Amino acid sequence: MVRWVDFGEQKSNRQKNIRFNVTDLRGKADAANEAVKSVYRSREFVSAIAALRPEEDFVETYMYKLLADVKQPPTIGILGQARNVSLRNFLAAPVIKRKIECLRTLGVFAVQK
Repeated sequence: MVRWVDFGEQKSNRQKNIRFNVTDLRGKADAANEAVKSVYRSREFVSAIAALRPEEDFVETYMYKLLADVKQPPTIGILGQARNVSLRNFLAAPVIKRKIECLRTLGVFAVQK
């Protein structure tokens, strides 16, 4: 698993709270569903796609933050939870919050004039 260490401070170059190999999940629907659930429960990544590649982590985090900043942000349905979760609350998780701060420091949310 390739990780971009500085984004989210992943010191061991691996995800902290989830462990899965996509090739091991092929053809195993229950195991794949459980892996996706673990991504959302960990609150380490905003999506399963973000958990797979560092560049997707960057882009997905950016996209979710933009969605959270609209006047009426959407809620997200998380596998295994009975009700939807506020996107703003989801992004308030400590690891995700640090990633958003990283994006802010890089200036990706700067307003163009």
